[in-house]
Amino acid sequence: MHRILFEIGNFKVYSYGFMIALGFVVALLFSVREAKSRGLNISLLQDLFFWIVLIGFFGARIVYILTQWQYFIVHPFELLLSKGGFVFYGGFIFGLIAAMIFLKVKRVAFYPIADIIMPYLALAHAFGRVGCFLNGCCYGVPTQAFYGVRFPADCAAGQIAGRLIPTQLISASALLIIFLVLVAIKKKTNIQGLVFWFYVFLYSLTRFLIEFIRYDYRGNIGIFSISQVFAICFTGISLFMILRLKKITKNPSNNV
Repeated sequence: MHRILFEIGNFKVYSYGFMIALGFVVALLFSVREAKSRGLNISLLQDLFFWIVLIGFFGARIVYILTQWQYFIVHPFELLLSKGGFVFYGGFIFGLIAAMIFLKVKRVAFYPIADIIMPYLALAHAFGRVGCFLNGCCYGVPTQAFYGVRFPADCAAGQIAGRLIPTQLISASALLIIFLVLVAIKKKTNIQGLVFWFYVFLYSLTRFLIEFIRYDYRGNIGIFSISQVFAICFTGISLFMILRLKKITKNPSNNV
């Protein structure tokens, strides 16, 4: 585990930020390549990525602060100025809204663009989860199993005694599988929006399950973590939309 990849004088390159940036660059390059093959506007896609990343990070931060509102009331500047602290679903929701508004203003259909970029965003997220592992955040429950990882003391996971389940790598592996599944679906279907909603469904389902072995506190609603509540909602919505899209395709007269 290496929180700092390298240093140049006083300038430090952190593995977490580097992996997130690398993931988005990879996602952008693959999306642009596919968009070119389909004759789509490359500049529009690049601008879209900019707004998704900007608004997405803002949303991830805002939702994180909301999950820690009691601590925020007492120590507002500590949370506002800290380097860490993001909630994926906050970034997803805010980024999705930004994308829908941007494409609406540009008068471009949402689903064709979303179907192109979602597999690559899953891949970018996998890079980010590797960054979580290198950073020692988003860790799992203590375990005595052989696959448990003992983290250095200078990170959040290292403050927990003993070995921990590397949920970061489990998440990265799940996201890589989701990426491959979405690529396969994209090749086999011509139903617009299906790839997007399958991403939402598959990620939400895997996230709900992985949350059971997460150990870092992210807020709770009843017996479930806040991320699980989001996952339950998005699993239901995405399953409904997948079935609806397939029904509309089979019965075009229903598409009013």
